[in-house]
Amino acid sequence: MLAIMGPSGSGKTTLLNLIGCLDQATTGIVRIHGTDTTKLSRSELARFRAKPSVSSSSNSIWSRISPLSKTSCSPSSSTA
Repeated sequence: MLAIMGPSGSGKTTLLNLIGCLDQATTGIVRIHGTDTTKLSRSELARFRAKPSVSSSSNSIWSRISPLSKTSCSPSSSTA
């Protein structure tokens, strides 16, 4: 579990959107699992986002999911 905390306007949502490939960085590099996401095309970004790796706290997504489902859909909750 990771918590990102900070005051309003400090960039928490922007950081999560960059990690989730929902936004593109205007400068710098965003590298996730060794992949430089700033170099991916729109279709490559779509395929990259389809891989389970980031959970969002957006109400539009989570309001329709039960609390049990929220915890069971996490990639780290799968068993080997």
